[in-house]
Amino acid sequence: MQDLSELDSLVAPEINDLLVVTTLHGLEKTMAEFFVLTKQSKEIGEKLKDLREIISAEADEEPGEYEIAAGEYTAKVKRPVKYTWDEDILERIIGGVTIAKSGIPDAVSTQLKVDKDKYDALPSHEKVLLSPALTVGPGASRITVVKKGAGDDDED
Repeated sequence: MQDLSELDSLVAPEINDLLVVTTLHGLEKTMAEFFVLTKQSKEIGEKLKDLREIISAEADEEPGEYEIAAGEYTAKVKRPVKYTWDEDILERIIGGVTIAKSGIPDAVSTQLKVDKDKYDALPSHEKVLLSPALTVGPGASRITVVKKGAGDDDED
């Protein structure tokens, strides 16, 4: 029979961790399994992030929907439009209407926000007033990969 330390080197660490979990009982087993799965989840998350960046790099950087084919797989990359408002510029634009900060404790923050739907509904002459504070660009990509002949979608 092989020494246990030799077996450790032959078994993948994740599998070895799960083997240890099976020898435990009760709450300790539950906690050990939680610990192992959390570790694996973080590793998988990091790997998915790397793969997402590689796939996203193949699509145009502008907002839109793109399809990328590679062998048996097709990736659908959706880049939404992202609207970012510069709060300092907004405060300068609205000038005298700034939030009265007197009487507000230091621990409480105030923030200017623009409601996208209400902004879209504004007449063009009002949009022009706020537009210097607006930056429009691509948002975070959503990726779906499908395999030809497989019925499952793997969306991220």
